Amino acid sequence: MASLLAWTQPRPDMETSPYEWEASWENDFKRNYDPPSRLPASGGLSLYIPPAKIATLGLNEDAQLQRTEHQTKVVLATHRILVDLATRLMPDFVPRWTRAPERGRREFTMLALRRYMGTGLRVDMDVHRRWCPESSLVYITADDGARYVALLRAYLDAAPQTDGGAAFVPPHPAVDRLLTLSESERANLYYRRFAHKVRIDRGVFLVELVKDVFLTWYCQTEGLTRPRTLGPMSVRQHTARMPRDVAKETRREMKELGGTSRVPECNFCNVRPGTGQKLQACSKCRKIDRLVYYCSAECQQRDWKQGTPRPHRQICGKPFSDEDLAA
Repeated sequence: MASLLAWTQPRPDMETSPYEWEASWENDFKRNYDPPSRLPASGGLSLYIPPAKIATLGLNEDAQLQRTEHQTKVVLATHRILVDLATRLMPDFVPRWTRAPERGRREFTMLALRRYMGTGLRVDMDVHRRWCPESSLVYITADDGARYVALLRAYLDAAPQTDGGAAFVPPHPAVDRLLTLSESERANLYYRRFAHKVRIDRGVFLVELVKDVFLTWYCQTEGLTRPRTLGPMSVRQHTARMPRDVAKETRREMKELGGTSRVPECNFCNVRPGTGQKLQACSKCRKIDRLVYYCSAECQQRDWKQGTPRPHRQICGKPFSDEDLAA
């Protein structure tokens, strides 16, 4: 298992030694994913996690499947916000980003990366990042910033056309090889669940990081300060240097996206307790110990017909199927 993918443990401290911390990630990405051909074209997951081990990970528990379902919604919602921002600001962003001094791009990217890694449980963020070699400082700032622009354009080209649909996850030659299941792996429910979970976790990590790099650039284009302890940026910090009309719309959209943690929230509009709303659980889902909340009958009806990543009627009170999770 360790011979296929190996990860540095422990890493240098992200706050006190950020560039040494990042170098450890870059070394891991190079060792594990470069060249892609070092990984088998299919069947690699069972070499990384043996069948006896993968069966113990709770991958078919409804709570885990519901979390993956929620993460899919996060990818779709964040993708829409990123597309809206980039569509309005790309003509301004691209020349400024690509012509900036290399040191400036590196500092902004490092700031965004550290802030993003600080927004969740460190162990979760570390595990999710393992599947995202494009998240390295070297990759994002390479070729005078052109690789990041290409990644941004990939999200624009794959813009969600409706509220539902499949979550976009950028292809990667090495990761895709590892997640290509062999015939025996496809016959194993746990490997199918694991491959889907990894794709969605990778989708969340990348779209959030790409968005945060973009927003960090507009928040602080000069005089970058690096406090010793970095937390998530506030919405107003994110939008401080954007044009006024763009900033107003961005604040509205980011407020709507605010409900992406697993605090109870409306499954359709993301409103949370404490905002003057009382949440009610879906009765049919409660019968199978799945908690799906709504703030109103209207939201429940709309989610039934228009929910993301699929209308709720398709999964209400039913176990998740492979077809559901593939959406």
